[in-house]
Amino acid sequence: MVDGSVPYEEGRVAYRDFGGQGPAVMLVHGLGGNLAHWARVAPLLQDRYRLIAVDLPSHGASTAPAVYSFDYDLGAVDEVRQRLSLDRPALVGHSYGGMLAVSLGASRPGDYHAVVNVDGLGFALDTAREPKSQTEELPEEASVNEGDAEWLEAEVSREVEEAASIGLRLDRDGEMVRRAFQLGDHGRWHSSPTIDRFVEIGHFLETLRLIPAYTASSVGTLR
Repeated sequence: MVDGSVPYEEGRVAYRDFGGQGPAVMLVHGLGGNLAHWARVAPLLQDRYRLIAVDLPSHGASTAPAVYSFDYDLGAVDEVRQRLSLDRPALVGHSYGGMLAVSLGASRPGDYHAVVNVDGLGFALDTAREPKSQTEELPEEASVNEGDAEWLEAEVSREVEEAASIGLRLDRDGEMVRRAFQLGDHGRWHSSPTIDRFVEIGHFLETLRLIPAYTASSVGTLR
């Protein structure tokens, strides 16, 4: 297993090469996730595939662009493919990652062998409405996205407790939880993605229509 990152425009995109034997498969997490979400899946597939997971921009250890763009995220995933010289890998995406995978498969069919989309939709019907404000319906305290070590532990506890309330048990010291917080250059911890960026992407997805990508794609798709 090898962790690394590749340069992309003004930032970097983090990835993890889980290794494995066989054709390359790229793993793309969902909104608010990170590459550690694939840690339990990878061992089940390593005897048949080489697995490479990506931290999407604004998530995990990848840098965040000043302005969110769906196309920017598409380019980030494809940049990892090119930098690692992956020969027509398959794309497996969950939720938001699945929407990205479908879009890449449709727009670059010669570069990807197949697409697996797990719970990603992109079937918005009302595309004429104006996007919501990034901070709309957010309480003022929700915009606090960074703090000291005490803030970090409080945020980790909140994440674990919220997961427990819906029956999901998270290890507070596990990478899946801890990777969602990064230490900035200024010595303060911040959520990754920030709450504002999470909401920004969520509002964009409410207007996303991927039906043309599903119907026009020349690679295999599975939802």
